[in-house]
Amino acid sequence: MLKSFIALGHRVDFRHACRRDLTGILAIVRALYEERGRANNRPPKEITDETRKFWVELLSKPIDQRHSVVLVAEVDFHIVGYIGIGLPPGKPLESGEVSVFMVSVTQAWRSKGIGRTLLEQGIEQAKTILKPRTIFLQATVANEHAIRIYEDAGFEQLGGVLRDAGMWNGQPADRVNMIKELF
Repeated sequence: MLKSFIALGHRVDFRHACRRDLTGILAIVRALYEERGRANNRPPKEITDETRKFWVELLSKPIDQRHSVVLVAEVDFHIVGYIGIGLPPGKPLESGEVSVFMVSVTQAWRSKGIGRTLLEQGIEQAKTILKPRTIFLQATVANEHAIRIYEDAGFEQLGGVLRDAGMWNGQPADRVNMIKELF
């Protein structure tokens, strides 16, 4: 275990993800798809075989062979959040660059410090395991809460707004690239 604290009278544990966490992580992905579908009066997107394969392959590797850091937040033996930080596609480990490629917390556990702690612990573990000089991420402009967390963690906006570069609640959304220099 990397860290723990109490939220809503429950102990929240932060640790490296393993293969047994696959079901919990995919449940969060599915819940996020359902949440976005409800926001747009559309059926939720389905988890693809490609997404499932990605997670199975990633979590099946020993931590020191993943070229990424995947952490989970757990409450009462249930996964309530996760973060992944790893090499951008096509970049070698020697590049010194990693990206936050996912971070999510279940709706019931948001605004309790879990996302912020996942980010902090993810960065610390990435520094130890991957030894990056730079961490990148891309944030949805409309997700002001997340952007504040990233800025509090030392990320700065890199360049201008990328128009319709992603999706937010099923709609095209503007995004910004953010960077954190470590050395």
